[in-house]
Amino acid sequence: MTTLITLISMPLAAEMVRYTGKDDPTIVVIDEVAGFLISIFLIPFTAFNVILVFILFRFFDILKPYPAGLIDRAVGGGTGVVLDDVAAGVYANISAHLLIWLLKL
Repeated sequence: MTTLITLISMPLAAEMVRYTGKDDPTIVVIDEVAGFLISIFLIPFTAFNVILVFILFRFFDILKPYPAGLIDRAVGGGTGVVLDDVAAGVYANISAHLLIWLLKL
């Protein structure tokens, strides 16, 4: 499901970029959904973990550490809109796994 949503989100985001003329239209949220699904991948589904993953995902989505920031600037179009969220999702997933392991949750 995560892969399907991610793949579908790219042409949909590209169409909205073309339609609105904006690089990353704020009305497009499917990229956030794809990124969050990647963030929660293989994380035990508890209320605490969902909140933790959401906070981590938003942190990395806003901060855009390398290479997410580069992807955001260089790729462009619908693919760039989605891939920077995918990168943030990967960062959040790795961070959540480490925190859950360290805190023994």
